[in-house]
Amino acid sequence: MPPKVTAAYQKTQQDSTRTAGLESSFELCIGAKIMLRRNKSVEAGLVNGTVVDFGTTQKQQNKDITFTAVKFDNVPEPVMIERESCTFEVLKGVFYTRKQFPLVLAFSITIHKSQGLSLKTARLLMLGPIVLVLG
Repeated sequence: MPPKVTAAYQKTQQDSTRTAGLESSFELCIGAKIMLRRNKSVEAGLVNGTVVDFGTTQKQQNKDITFTAVKFDNVPEPVMIERESCTFEVLKGVFYTRKQFPLVLAFSITIHKSQGLSLKTARLLMLGPIVLVLG
């Protein structure tokens, strides 16, 4: 691969904002807080930004994990989330495809991401000068 293409590819690999929020890799454990990065079912409340507990995965022998079960508060049964494929242009005329689960770890979120969420509990960590405005 030419050095220019390699450099552009590596830059894209490290920045999930350039890959529609699909991380190159991440590690999960049962019970981890994760956030959905795509709308799955607006009617059921399975939308981008929904924070849930991670469930289980299904792996076929000698193959990659094909789907993961995620338990949402407002849906009685775990929802199967499959990997999604997205193709991105690294340089003009140079493309690559990433296949990943539309999930991200979410043990903590910013105050901006939490706006509009109905949270049962919240813990705040405030560092530095704090400016709060009533609105």
